[in-house]
Amino acid sequence: MATNRNGIMGTCRGKIGPVIAYTWKGRQCMRGYNPWPVNPRTKKQQTNRSIFGTLSALASNMSPATEIGLRDMADNQGKRPMHLFISLNRSCVSIDEDEVHVDYPSLTIADGTLGKAEFGPLQNEGNCTVGVDFYTLAEASHSDDDYVYLFAYEPFSKWSMLSFPVARNSCHASLALPGRWTGHEVHPYGFCWSQCWQKASPSDYLGSIILN
Repeated sequence: MATNRNGIMGTCRGKIGPVIAYTWKGRQCMRGYNPWPVNPRTKKQQTNRSIFGTLSALASNMSPATEIGLRDMADNQGKRPMHLFISLNRSCVSIDEDEVHVDYPSLTIADGTLGKAEFGPLQNEGNCTVGVDFYTLAEASHSDDDYVYLFAYEPFSKWSMLSFPVARNSCHASLALPGRWTGHEVHPYGFCWSQCWQKASPSDYLGSIILN
């Protein structure tokens, strides 16, 4: 059913008999309504649907990080962070013999003009906690008041965890993970964020780890 705005002379949106009314670029438009849309199930289309479905699920599961790390870039492009995540990471998902593969080291969960931190080797600190040392190159665009975040994704349960922010000048960050992740592969990332400038740095993949 169509809805009408501003009385009889206003614009309409929705289905009116055999047509659909909508507004496009400020203009009132109509198109024919097709009650039997074609839904071809070609191999290529099914592959694209699987890839998009995987990316959409990742975008939702990784939103605690992307809502911070991709916010500024998404706002500049007029997108939501989850939509930007999907477009940035299209090449990171593939299908081989009907099995979906995710290239976790290549995923982008944060991006921007803020100077990156240089992360050292990932440390398994015990008690379901991972940590990492970091430093910042002198020429990088940053402030000592910037924050560093750690983020971890566990594919088996499809859950994620974001650390509390730590000051860039602290040179170490830790992230406590759920005990139920013990024995599972975890994919951690790190990125910086400026509260003053509301900008993020490009994210870094810190290497997979089996939690213990």
